[in-house]
Amino acid sequence: MFKPKEDRLNYGQLLMPPVGYTLVRAVGTTYSLNLETLMSVCIALGIQESTDSTLTKNPFAILKSLQGLSEKLLIFCEAGQITQMPPDKSPLMLMLDKMIVPVKLKANKGKDIPSFHPKTWTIQYEDAEGNQYFRFIVLSRNLTFDRSWDVAVSLDGKLTGGRHKSSYPIADFLEYLKYNALEGVSMKTEKRRILNALIQDIPYVKFCLDDKRFLDFEIIPLGIGTVNIDKDTLMTNTFHDLLIMSPFVSSGVLQSFDQRKQLKINNRHLITRTTELHKIAGKLESFKVFTMKDTVVEGEEIVSDDEATKVQQQDIHAKMYLMTKDSSSTLYLGSMNASENGLHRNVEMLLKLSAYRYYLNIDQIEADIFGPDEKWNPFEEIDLSTIDNKEPEKNEKDELERVIKSICRLKSKAVVEPSGDNYKLTVNFKCPRDVFPNVDIAPARTVRTQPLSDNVVFDGLSALELTELYRITVKGESESLTRMMLIPTEMPIDRDDMVVRSILKDKRAFVDYLAFILGDDYVLSALEMEAAKASERDKDQWSKEYSLPAIYEKMLKVAYSEPERLKEIRHIMDRVADCDIIPDEFIPMYETFTKTLKLK
Repeated sequence: MFKPKEDRLNYGQLLMPPVGYTLVRAVGTTYSLNLETLMSVCIALGIQESTDSTLTKNPFAILKSLQGLSEKLLIFCEAGQITQMPPDKSPLMLMLDKMIVPVKLKANKGKDIPSFHPKTWTIQYEDAEGNQYFRFIVLSRNLTFDRSWDVAVSLDGKLTGGRHKSSYPIADFLEYLKYNALEGVSMKTEKRRILNALIQDIPYVKFCLDDKRFLDFEIIPLGIGTVNIDKDTLMTNTFHDLLIMSPFVSSGVLQSFDQRKQLKINNRHLITRTTELHKIAGKLESFKVFTMKDTVVEGEEIVSDDEATKVQQQDIHAKMYLMTKDSSSTLYLGSMNASENGLHRNVEMLLKLSAYRYYLNIDQIEADIFGPDEKWNPFEEIDLSTIDNKEPEKNEKDELERVIKSICRLKSKAVVEPSGDNYKLTVNFKCPRDVFPNVDIAPARTVRTQPLSDNVVFDGLSALELTELYRITVKGESESLTRMMLIPTEMPIDRDDMVVRSILKDKRAFVDYLAFILGDDYVLSALEMEAAKASERDKDQWSKEYSLPAIYEKMLKVAYSEPERLKEIRHIMDRVADCDIIPDEFIPMYETFTKTLKLK
């Protein structure tokens, strides 16, 4: 169940529709967000291919996956935690801005600002007969390329004639997002429509666990006003054995477990990060404490596409709580750290699983993650008496993160106006001019930066530099920090059309794209095109394999097996209609197909 090498889950495969189904709508939540990872997710959801396939770097695959996806997909993340997108990345990245909703939680009674921290997916699929299929995924993993150890659980379900109380917390969570996260967001109505549809259906979905070892489950959203974790069995019940895996901890939370009424047999185990040990040194009496070995955390050098070598570090990021008592076990998985922020401040998501102790116990889990012998054990036991409990010096990066968090909560908007052959972008912040003197701002795909003020102007921008995503760079005394911020921006209505045209530049590119989307296998089509480009006989090969007669044959095949796929061509034709890149002879050919098949 928890063996790192054998029980690995591919993120893309978790999201991909079941065989015979396609995506209807999906809502994902994450603390931090990497835009390239989101693009990989679009590949999985849009064309049902693994996120680690060659398609993630193919512009036709990305374009195909993005068609119509902004009307189906929403990603909620913590404001100020979108990682930097280099300006030289594909312009198709611009089309992601419509899917992203930054969540800006307010401070509680003058305290620090809580974090939006759940990692979940709520997904609806549909087959050709209109049958609905739903999936709810609880993870500890953010939507990034981080290599740290995480956990995930997927629940599948179908619509039934009655309501199911076990599904209500999902609907409550989506309701919370609807009323607390969409303020000031562009395309608010369209985004609310996605949420409303799921909120309406989810209570009637019966979710099931595809693992007979578990007896029951409970979905526990925290920080939305519906659940008090202090009254849950996790925080109130006695136990015989306890295992906590939490990368970040608070001494008070762990002491509450440490001081709980003792039973005759009482084993307590904690797996955390080395950087957290000073918080609990001299404060825990009965816990065995483990951390990942330095050699594992530091990782190893690997060949990278972008760099000659790259060190991939890893550590634990999973959050897990296992309690056993007599013959029963209770397992909690999700986003909640064993910290005050996790329990009492942040928005989080947990999944509570019940099982017999015989099938789920601490010995089993430790055998899985520790390995068969010490040689292969990535963890080591720590003697807390040797740990210095002195607080480390304040990290400047933490202060820079706080500044970015504050900037993301300022009221802001941007307007785009024509300026000659280009555009003028004006960004307005509701703030005093001197509040953030060491902060620069720039549209995501622009190398030019401006000091942040209440009125920032960028002139002479091309259409491919227009986006709702902006780089915010905060400069400290010894280091700087860059994050992406989403600012509602009044875009030209044809911005996305111009992005598409940057990929489909000429007749050849248009026909290449047709060949790709009409192919039997997207990966194979991508590889064939790469081979054609690399070939010395490139032109001849293209004219033979991707000429209009070849396209006609592909359309005939698709018309017989999947006629609905031909509708996608119309969508692209509309976006490039005035660019003279559609071969004249293709238009009557396509119209013949659509009339014959009665495709609207």
